[in-house]
Parts: sequence; C-alpha cells; structure tokens
Amino acid sequence: MFVLKRTKTLVGALLALALLAAAVPLAGAQVGVVIRTPILVTSAGQSPDVLMVRVLLNRIGVDSITDELAEPAQLEGVQTVIVALGGSQKGLGAAGIDVEEELARIERVLSAAEAKGLTIIGVHIGGEGRRGPLSERFIVAAAPRTHYLIVTEEGNRDGYFDRLAQERGIGLTVVPNTLDVGPVIQSMLER
Repeated sequence: MFVLKRTKTLVGALLALALLAAAVPLAGAQVGVVIRTPILVTSAGQSPDVLMVRVLLNRIGVDSITDELAEPAQLEGVQTVIVALGGSQKGLGAAGIDVEEELARIERVLSAAEAKGLTIIGVHIGGEGRRGPLSERFIVAAAPRTHYLIVTEEGNRDGYFDRLAQERGIGLTVVPNTLDVGPVIQSMLER
C-alpha cells in the first residue's frame, strides 16, 4: 500500500511538472495576445534580423508579407505586425535612409497599426550585437508600443526587456536562442 501511494504521488508530481513545462511556450496565449494572419514583418532599424524572422515564420508554415521599408499603406488587410528590433548602419545605408528617417517611418507604421487595432509583436534576436547605441534608438522607439515581446536571452542580459514588460504590462517571452522564436509565435497563432 505504501509503495502504491508513493507511486501515485510521484506520478502526480511528474504530471504537474509536465503540464507546467508545456505551458511555458504558450506564454503568449496566457496574456491574451493572439497573432492573426495576414502578418506583416518589418524592421525597426534595418537590421538583417527581419529576414531571419521571415525564415522562422516559414519554418513553422506561416506565410507573411515582409517589407523592411513598410509604410502605413502596407497595413491594409493585415492583422498582425511583427517588428524586428535592431539597427544596422549597413542596412540603413542599403535602404538609402538615415536614422531619423527610419525612426519617422517606424512612428508612421506603429501609429497606423495602433489606430487600426492591429496586434504588434516585437522580436529581438540580434543579441548583444544589436543592443548598441544605434539599435537602442530603434528599440526605445518601437518596443514600448508592442503588445508582446519575444527576445533572446543574449539580447536581454541587462534585463531591459524584463523591466519594460513589467512597467508597461507588455507580454514577454525570453528564449535561449533564435530558433526558439518560431515555436513561441506558433503557440500564439489564432486557431
């Protein structure tokens, strides 16, 4: 009898741990943020991370419209905007714009998305390499306006995104590496 009780207790504890572990990737659903398609992926800072976000979406079978230089007109018919957070001087140069022009574009797009009631997701996958002075300008401009943030541990070493999420009531998932972003997005998709 003692062995049976102990076994039931152990099985119950393992089941509870399994349920808890399964709930971690569903963090987005827990705060009520839902990603609906169609999705527009754009950049805040012209880093190549925007292309990686598109690849991650493709890996989970989600089509998206990717436009690094999106303007409010591209929001027509869109339900969710995913913003890749991180600046690149090389990317800005290739786009033919400067920091101020990119900040103004981000303001236009986010203001239009907010006015339309679209879900805005911020993704920071660039790690510490995308947390320098250039990137910070774009992160500070865009991240506080998101409904949910998905960031890598390396990009959150200073706890900036933790503090921002707590202060602003923004949902946040911190993932060990870039490839973990896809499953988080997948868990947040409208079913």
